[in-house]
Amino acid sequence: MIYTINMGIKLKIKSIKDRVENGNLLIYVPFDIDLKKNINNYLFFDWIKSWGFRYKYNNKLNETHFIIPKNFDLKEVFYKREQFEYCLGFNKTRGKSMSESDFLEFVYMKFLKSMGITKKTTSFARGIQGHKKTKLTEMMYYHFVCNKYDNKIDDILYLDEIDLNEKSYQYLKNSLLKTADNKALILYKNREELPDLDNLKSYLRLKKINNLQVKSSKGDKIKDFMIGFEDKFSNHKMAYNALFGIMFSNESGSIKIDFSNKEDFEKSNGVYLTNTLTKLKELGILFERTEDFHSNLLQFYYIKSFQTTNPYFLLNALVEHCKKINEIYDNKDYDLLKDDNVKIFLTSMMEDLILGMKSLGLFLVEE
Repeated sequence: MIYTINMGIKLKIKSIKDRVENGNLLIYVPFDIDLKKNINNYLFFDWIKSWGFRYKYNNKLNETHFIIPKNFDLKEVFYKREQFEYCLGFNKTRGKSMSESDFLEFVYMKFLKSMGITKKTTSFARGIQGHKKTKLTEMMYYHFVCNKYDNKIDDILYLDEIDLNEKSYQYLKNSLLKTADNKALILYKNREELPDLDNLKSYLRLKKINNLQVKSSKGDKIKDFMIGFEDKFSNHKMAYNALFGIMFSNESGSIKIDFSNKEDFEKSNGVYLTNTLTKLKELGILFERTEDFHSNLLQFYYIKSFQTTNPYFLLNALVEHCKKINEIYDNKDYDLLKDDNVKIFLTSMMEDLILGMKSLGLFLVEE
């Protein structure tokens, strides 16, 4: 729950609750941390004392609120997991066309790499021994997709189709994971897909990919997933952002995509973020590249998405961030181009939006 690391005590982000009230981040636990009620609460007291925070108990809600200054760097107080050496997923082994579940995993792996959760991505694919025309075409398509969406798979382990069977496939997986120095994040859809994890030396974390249900005007299945959603936009990068917003705007559960309903794509949170960024660019705002968020709220949800390997938290926080931007943009009481204070404020908000989108692996679409 709580770790002592060098300068101070760091708290695992899952140890506390959070919500946003009136645009402000509220960090709390759903109980009274009074030591007389539970001696184990001394851990929270040590954390508070270590960073000089205050707290306040809300008797009506039975919550202890931690009061953290707005300008405080939240990266310092929350434990951040070490990077995984690699993520194992997106196992392209059958056919030329990419299936729905393939693309969901592909998009998720780009998020993991962009976020810095994993250093490398690793995939299995059938080999092209003998350079058969059909096999070569499949692998050219595989690399085409990776390049088109700026999502290069770092290591592709080719399986020799001649010797391919269930045992050799599992053997390759186990051999990869037994490397003592590697920390691996393994993506899977069904438990039976997993390798034998007994007695492996690596530090492993399993991540189940959400179910994906697709409906199109041509039926329940589509031959090529990419063509299905790219038809909605002339710009394939905007299409990617739209799809990302649909896939990850819910915290958990199955994902439903209806290609027959164009409105779903146009209202995607990924499109909303992109359009808001376009508005700011049209104002001629000059921004600087930054590695840290100005907003402690966005910083917190970046950390939470990193810790949970879930893009939902940062994506949802960026949507609320864009709502604030659009409120200012649509306010007719002042001229944005002449109000220097507003332009300075919007500049920092634009920098946060760009950093957040890049962290999620979204495209900064140039029309």
